Parts: sequence; C-alpha cells; structure tokens
Amino acid sequence: MIVPTPVKSNHILAAIVLCGFFVLIPNSTPGFTEGTMEKNQILPDQVPYPRIAMLWSSIRGDRSLESIAKHDLILLGVGGLGLQWEGDPVGEANRFTSASMAQARERIQQIKQINPAAIILAELYFYEYSDRWLPEDHCWWLRINGERKQFWPGTHRMDWNHSEYRRHVVQQTAALQQSGLDGVFYDNIRNESKPWVEFLKEVRDAVGDDFLILANAGYDVGSYDFAAPFLNGMMYESGWSHKRTEWDDCIQKMRHTQSLLRKPKISVIERFEEIRDHAGWPNDSRRGQKPEPDPQARYWSLCYSLIIGDYYYLFSDNTSHRHDWYPEYDKKIGLPLEPGARITPHVWQRRYENALVVVNLPGAQESYTVKLDEHARDTLTGAEGNTFTIPAGEGRILCKGLQTGQKDNGFFLGCSQVDITPPVGWRMAGNYYEKFNNGVHDPLFAKAMVWKQGEIQTAILICDVCSAPRPITNAIRQQVSQHLGIPFTNISVTATHTHAGPEYHGILWELFHEEALKNYGTDPHAPIDYQGFLIDACVQAVAQAQRNMKSVILESGVAQQSGVAFNRRFHMKDGSVRFNPGKMNPDIIRAAGPVDEDFPIVLFRDANTNKPIASFTSFAVHTAVFGGDQYSADFPGLLQRNLRNEFGEEFFSLYGQGTSGDTNHFNVFSDQPNQDSEQIASAFTETLLRTIPTLKPVVSPSLAVLTTKVVAPFVDISKEQVQEAWNTFNLQHEKNPTFLELVNAWKILNTNMLMEQEGEMHQMEVHAFRIGHDLAIVTWPHEIFVELGMALKEQSPFQTTLILTLANDFDFYIPSQKAFVEGSYEIVTSSVKPGAGEKLVEETLNLLHRLNTIP
Repeated sequence: MIVPTPVKSNHILAAIVLCGFFVLIPNSTPGFTEGTMEKNQILPDQVPYPRIAMLWSSIRGDRSLESIAKHDLILLGVGGLGLQWEGDPVGEANRFTSASMAQARERIQQIKQINPAAIILAELYFYEYSDRWLPEDHCWWLRINGERKQFWPGTHRMDWNHSEYRRHVVQQTAALQQSGLDGVFYDNIRNESKPWVEFLKEVRDAVGDDFLILANAGYDVGSYDFAAPFLNGMMYESGWSHKRTEWDDCIQKMRHTQSLLRKPKISVIERFEEIRDHAGWPNDSRRGQKPEPDPQARYWSLCYSLIIGDYYYLFSDNTSHRHDWYPEYDKKIGLPLEPGARITPHVWQRRYENALVVVNLPGAQESYTVKLDEHARDTLTGAEGNTFTIPAGEGRILCKGLQTGQKDNGFFLGCSQVDITPPVGWRMAGNYYEKFNNGVHDPLFAKAMVWKQGEIQTAILICDVCSAPRPITNAIRQQVSQHLGIPFTNISVTATHTHAGPEYHGILWELFHEEALKNYGTDPHAPIDYQGFLIDACVQAVAQAQRNMKSVILESGVAQQSGVAFNRRFHMKDGSVRFNPGKMNPDIIRAAGPVDEDFPIVLFRDANTNKPIASFTSFAVHTAVFGGDQYSADFPGLLQRNLRNEFGEEFFSLYGQGTSGDTNHFNVFSDQPNQDSEQIASAFTETLLRTIPTLKPVVSPSLAVLTTKVVAPFVDISKEQVQEAWNTFNLQHEKNPTFLELVNAWKILNTNMLMEQEGEMHQMEVHAFRIGHDLAIVTWPHEIFVELGMALKEQSPFQTTLILTLANDFDFYIPSQKAFVEGSYEIVTSSVKPGAGEKLVEETLNLLHRLNTIP
C-alpha cells in the first residue's frame, strides 16, 4: 500500500499573517527588501494537501515557533512578533520603532529557518480601531446620529466612505510591501462594493500584481465577487456551513468566487466545533471553554474543503480560533488529479495523488457506500478495507495501495458522429447580415471522441457549426455528466468554425428571429428548436462513442504544412494595419504577423489488429473556405471523406481549428484563385498519409485532464453606446454604416450581453488533456491570434501540444497586445481588453506544467 508520509519542514508552505496595524518603513531601513515571493520558494499550488491554517490562535497549549511553522497558512498578532508603533496618535503613525523592527525580523527569520518556504502576510486593521488609537473627535470614526459606532468592546468602526481614510489604508498597505512582507490580510470585508472596488484598484496600483491579498468574507458565500478579481483568497469562517442541508448553491457560489481570484490562490475554509451565537466573542461569558468534541463535523468539513476547490482548512473551537493538531493533518495526500465531482445530491468525491476523498454532506437522508477494487485505509477513522460506509454528515480520506498487476494502463477510445444539419432555409452563420440557406452540399455533424484509462474518462466534441456558445456547451456537458458519468470538467465542446453552418444563437440570431416573430407571428427560417436539437445530438454522439469503446495504440508527431495558411493582417504604406487588403494590392508592405505551419497528428490504431481507426489533427487556419448558400462541413468534413477512402468507412477524423484569429487561406501575393475546400482537404490528406510512417508510438499513454478559468476584463461600454449599436442594426438600411461600424455595433451588443451574464470580468475556460507524457491537447475559447498559440507550444513542457479554439464559449477575437495597438477588424470585434491573450498563454502554461507533474 502507498501510505502518505508527513512532509519534511522544507517542503511545507506557510503563509504568515501578522494581525495588526502597519506603517511605512523607510527604504533606507537596514535589511530592507521589496515584498515579493522569493524565486526559490514553493508556490502555493505546489504544496500537498491537506493544507492547514492557523487563524489568530495557536495550537492549544503550544505557542512555540515550531508549532506555528507546522501550519501552511498562519495568522500571528503584531505583538507576537514584537512590532510597536512609533508616533502619536497610533492611528496616524507611519513607522515602527527600529528596535521592534529588528526583533520582528529576527522572529520571522527564525520561522523561515524552520520552514524556508513560508509566505509572510500581515493583517491591516481598517474596519475598526481601538479607542486608544485616535482621539474621540477624529474625522475617521464612523458616526451614526453623531455617535461613534461600536464594534468589539473597546473598539469603534471606521468610516469606510471617507476617501482620505481609504487613501491612508492604501498607504499602509504599500508600507507592508516595503517592509519585506509578501502580502496583506483584510478582515471584515463588507457589501459596500463601490468604495471597496475603488480601494482595491488603488491598492493594486500601489503594490502591483504579485503582492498577495487575502480578505475575510466572514459567514457569507458569493457576496463579494465584486472584490475577488483583486484578491488572492477569501477566508470563510464557520457560518457558511451552519444548519445547511442543501449544498448546490453554496458550492456553486464558492467555486465561482474561487475562479475569479488571482493566482496564487490562498483561500481558507474554517469550521467551528461549537455552533452557538457569539461563541468565543470577547463579551461571551463562555469564552475560553473548550466545546464538546465533534469529530464528525471535522471529518466532513475537511473533506468538503478538499473536494470543492483548493483551500486551506482549520477546525477550531469557535470564533476564538483555538484548535488542536489532528493526526490526519500529518498524512499528506498530495495534489488533486481532477476537480471534485458530484455523485449524488449530497455525495461528492475527488481524487488526489495518494487518496480518494469522499464526503456525504449534512442533510443527506442515507449513508453512502464506497466500494474500491483494492485495499485502502481511512486517514480520519483508521478503518481499513475495500468497502466503506459513510454516514450522512461525514467524510472519508481513503489512501489506496496498488498491488502488482492491479493497475490497468490500457487506453480506450470511442468515436461517433451524429447528423446536426438544420432544415433547408435556415439562416447562415459567419455574416453581419441576414443570409438564408438554399440546400445541402454535405452534412454537418457533431463528432465525439471519448478516452478512458482506468477510472479517468474524458470527451471532446467538435461540431460543424461556426461557434459553440457557453449556454449550449454547458447544457451538453451537464447532460453528458448526469447521464453518462463523464465529469463535467472532463468534457470540452468546440466548433470547426465553418461559415456554411447555421446561425442559431447570439445577438444576430436574436435580432433576426425577433424581427420575424414581430412581422409574421412565427419565424419561417427557424421551424425547429435547433439549440435543443444540437444538445440532444451531442449527448447522443458521446453515448454512442462510449458504446464503441475499444483498446487502442497511439502514435503522434508534427508534420509541416506549407502553402495553406497566410497571415491576413498587413502593414500598409499609409502606416495602417489592414486585414484582407485584397490580392496584389500595391500598398502592402509586409505581413503583420507570422504563420504556424505545424500540423500535429495523433493516430489511433486498433490494439488487436493494428489498423488505423481514428486521427486527431488541428491547424492554424480559418475554417471559412466554403462559400455560397449551402450547408457544408468545409474541408474538415472532406478530410474525413478522403481518409475513409484510404482506411475504410469506419475511419474517424476529428479536426479542430487551431489558433487562427489572424490567419486564413488568402494568398494576397498571388493573382491565382485562393485554394478551395477540396484543395485544402487534399493537401492535409497527403501530408497526413506521408507522415504516418514517421509517427512515433506514445509509450505508456497516461490520461489526465485539468481545467482552469482565466479572468480578463471586458472592454468599457456605456448605455448610450448600447442604444446606438441597436440603432445601427435596426436602422442600417437608413444609416448605411460602414463594415467596421457594423462590426463595432455587434461588438458592443455582444459585450453587453456577456456582461449581463458575467459582470465586469470575463472567464475564459481552459482544458488541458494529457494523452501521454510527451503529448497534450489544449482547448481554448474564442478565436486566438496565431502568435499566442505559437508561444504556448514553444514553452509547453510537452513535446507535442495540440491547440483547439472556439471551445465552450461565444465567438470573438483574442488578439495579441501588439495587434491591439495596430488596430483593424479583429480588434474591433474583441470584447476584452488588451493583455487577455498573453494572460491566457501564461495561465495555460501553468496548467500544462501542473498536468505534467501528475503521475
């Protein structure tokens, strides 16, 4: 059996939060260093679980530095480090005494000698002050009817709407950074969103992006998402769990908030052993009394913290935060291999490197039984076996051991496709005007490829449509997860981006559809519910793929494909950058961006016959070649036809559009016609057939999948711009807007729609699938500029990295920062601010490095 062992002290990460009020330390102070994480420190996402927090109070009966350093996140009082203010009144002081600074630095150094990976934060009091810190008549106190507002006994609240006071707190925060600390802790965040957002923006301007900020959300979940994009973590005190019996809303809100936070993320979940009003408060007569033990609450709340996200955890007495050190804290279970998944309405589970974590949440009506195919030991109760019954309101951490010959490394593949061709006469996609279909050149399909290895199962769907909006893909993934057992986060749905498919969602669809309903009482060009039809077809495709599962051998490689893709943006003689400036245009100087000629190939062979049965390919060129008014899957559909001519009618070709936001098939330097769909499909077929003999086997395929959400700000729009954009579309025959004016109006309306759903920040979901230790597949949303994809592949830890775009979200461009400066069509369409693409690359690289470390 593989039994987790305690991590040595130099592998422990601690975040030390110093509770108190800080001031500016001059740059000339001896030993001064800028407050940032040292390069040789272990990052928070590298620390094994469970990660234990210390909040204000130490382990019961042990206040030694060794005891403090056992925790992964630590809050210490300023007095505990020996810091003292220099100045009068204390509330306006701007420095510590030099003697206390020296003492504090010595104590911090002692902790770091025990735990060299420590991250040191400091609490900054701002919500309330001690009565001794400022005169009673000071203008910073919060007053109601002329009287100061009490908080704790001996303290009163501060006026958070006082702009001068908020600036003072910003200055204090900057002082923490200058004192050599890594971050700040803000207690008692509240619902005053406008002053908070203004304050946090000023803080980030002052301290930059690398300074860590942790804030206390108290008992609330989901109430402070407005602040999350500026923070690295939320601390949830025990009230989030009191008397709760239904969990979907709580989990959804906590996960959403976590997705909005900056990295590294250091959120904390705390559960009190004692649930009573005001337990542990300074004026509580029961303060200091140890409550009756409640191990079941500890079991389920620790498991909850391990399952719903990446959190630090503390089980304490009450609001005094006193706690014991429990044996399970020393049994490290490694890092998570997958997101937590719901098994029943109250049962959730998540796999870690060394354990399976299962929780049966309070409110469940019955116990839940886990049956394993191997021997395991529960680190919470000490029980051993391969069957564990978990009562309602409890959890288990099951450390499993693999006996020789028990682990199955077999890789299984299932493929299927379902026809998604709309009725003739539907509106066509890929235009900013209404265009109607007039027939079928070749059918459209929803194609599913399902992979399975051991207990891990994933699915990628690629649909012959122009885009795959989030509401549709979420519905597909939810139904596949619910009915077919593949975790929601293990599923990615993308589009080929054919412009010869249906317009079936979004602003233009709604505009044209509503106009038809107004004029005719019905929409003659939408006789069916195509969205529901598409969802059902995708679920059916995955179900059939599961039934078609067979053992396979994998081969992979990267060919070069020249003469197909060209960068479509050009520097012009007038100093501008234009997209598609026309063939043989004499004003063209040079292309404004590169071309990616990599043609990655994954080939799947039947393990019994060695016969090729499927391929997975992608290329960085727009799938917008087939013209006219008939439906067509464009060259991806023709590629499968060609390969079936070679390998048989059962052969399955899955093709995804690469990072081609600024590339297409237009060769402006040739006066010959551009290649058509047949020619491009033939070129790809020839390259694939030529390359197959040189492909290398994927030795010991190893399936894993990780996801993340990259947050980027939307562009700024006003109500007036939204109204003007509607007028541009509704009155375009009268206003006769230019092409870019029409595009800009679409961008404004699309952005407004997305902001109504998401707020000011856009979440871009990223999937990273590992097929083997040298092979990964990434799915990105939107249309990404080619240089961003090339940058990701260049820095990827995997020898071969395939990138698919247009996954799980609405369709608009993500240009590079350079292109945002240059301007032109793609920039006009983009709903996010500059830098989103570079952030997408950075955080995807982090995800790939994390994926590469999974055993």
